[in-house]
Amino acid sequence: MTVHQLPEAATERATTKVVPNKASQDWFLYGVIVPVLPFALVNQSGVAQDDVQLWSSVLLALCGGITSLFSPLCGYVADHTTSRRLPLLIGLIFLASGTTLLCIGTSLPVLAIGRVLEGLSAAVIYTVGPALVVDTVQKENIAQAMGWVGWAMTIGTIISPLLGGVVFDRAGYRPVFAMVFALTGIDILLRLGMIEKKTAKKWPLAVLNHEGDEETAGNRQCEPRTNDSRPLESSPVALEDPDLLSIFSFLSSKALLFPPKFQRPPAPALFALSTDIRLLVALWAIFAQAILMTSFDAVLALFVQSTFSWHATAAGLCFLPLLIPAFFGPIIGHLGDRYGAKWPATLGFLLATPAFVCLRFVTHNSLAQKVLLCALLAIVGLALTCVLVPMMGEIAAAVAAREGDKAYAQGYGLFNLAYGGGLVAGSLMAGTLRDRCGWAVLTLVLGCLSAASALVVGGLTGPRGRDRGKGTPCQNRE
Repeated sequence: MTVHQLPEAATERATTKVVPNKASQDWFLYGVIVPVLPFALVNQSGVAQDDVQLWSSVLLALCGGITSLFSPLCGYVADHTTSRRLPLLIGLIFLASGTTLLCIGTSLPVLAIGRVLEGLSAAVIYTVGPALVVDTVQKENIAQAMGWVGWAMTIGTIISPLLGGVVFDRAGYRPVFAMVFALTGIDILLRLGMIEKKTAKKWPLAVLNHEGDEETAGNRQCEPRTNDSRPLESSPVALEDPDLLSIFSFLSSKALLFPPKFQRPPAPALFALSTDIRLLVALWAIFAQAILMTSFDAVLALFVQSTFSWHATAAGLCFLPLLIPAFFGPIIGHLGDRYGAKWPATLGFLLATPAFVCLRFVTHNSLAQKVLLCALLAIVGLALTCVLVPMMGEIAAAVAAREGDKAYAQGYGLFNLAYGGGLVAGSLMAGTLRDRCGWAVLTLVLGCLSAASALVVGGLTGPRGRDRGKGTPCQNRE
C-alpha cells in the first residue's frame, strides 16, 4: 500500500465502523421498548389492557411510517450536499430528542412524538449511511460491507428487545434508556472523528508520514514563510472542511444579492430510479423482508406471554434465535459479491416459507413447544439475513447501472422507503391478524408472502437489457 492509499484505507475502515454502529443504535432504540411497551402502556400511560395490542402496533408502525415518508427527501438532500457528515449529525439530534421523550414520557402523545423523532433519525442514517459506505469501499466489496450494515440492523432490532426486557424487569422503565444514551455518547465520538474519503485525499503527505521520516516529509511539503516565520497556510484538513466551506461559500456568494437567471433544475434521480425494474424488484425484496421480520416485533412478546406465561425478560430472550444468524451477514455478503444477489435472496425466501407455516404448530405450554419455537425462529433469522444483505448490495448495483455514482443516497432513500413501509405494514398486519384471526392464520399469511417473494426475486432479480454489463462485475452475474 502506497502512502497515497493510506487515507483511503483508513477512511474505509472508519466508515465501516461508524455506519454499522449508527445503524445498530437507531434500531436498538426502535426495538428496546418492544417487550416493555405493553407493560409501560398500562402502568405509565393508563391504557386499558384490551387496547394494548392496538397501541403497541400503532407506536411501532409510527416510526416506520415517518421513516418511509422522509427517506426520499433525505436522499435527495444528501446527494446535493458536499458532505455526508452534516446530515448524520442532524440525525443524531433527532435521535437524542426522541430518546429523551420516550424516557420521560407518561402519556400517549409524548410517546408518539418520541417515535416520530426516532423515525426521522432512521430516515437520515439509513439513507446517508449506506450511501457513505458505497462511496468509500471498493465496488467489488459492496455487498460484503453491506453485510456489516445489515448485521448491525439485525443486531439493533433483535438484541434490543432482549436487553430491554432484562433491564425492565431488574431496574424499571427509565433505566432501559440508559443503554441508549450510552450508545449515543459512543456515536458522538465516532461521528466527530469520521473523515470522508474525498476529504482524506486532501491530506498533506507530511500528515500521513508523521510516524516516518519527518525530515523527508517536511521537505516534500515545505511551504513558503513570511518574515515572521509563520506558514502562510495551516491545517488543510480544517480549512477544507466541506461542511464549513459549503456554508461559507453560500453566505459569501453574490447569488444572495443578485440571483442568477432562473434555470429549470434537473429532475431528481428518484423519478428515474422509481421506474427501474431491477431496483423495484430489490425494493420489493426489502419491503417483504421488513414485513416478515417486523411482524415478530408486534406480536411475539405478547404471544409468548399468553402461551407460555413468560414475563418481560423471557419475552426478550425469545428474540435471541432471530439474532444469532445475523452474525453470518458479512459471509452472506461476500457470497452476494461473488455470485450475485438473486440466488441467496431466493433461497432465503424459500427457506423461510416452511418455517413460517410451521409456527402454527406452537399452541401450548410445554418444553417441546418452546424448543420448536426457538428452532423455527432461528431458521427464519438465517433466511431473512440471506435476503437483506445481498439486496442492499443489489440496490447499489442497480443505481450505478442507471444513474452512475451520483445518486446513491437517493437509491438508499428508496431502500429506506421500502424498509420503513415494511415496518408499518408488518406491525399493523401482524397485530390485526393475531387479534382477529389468530396465530395460525398470521403465520400462514407470512408463509404465503415469503413464497410469493421467492418467485418474484428468483424470476426478476438482476440486470436487464441495456443494463447488462453495468454496475459491479460480481453483481451482474445473475
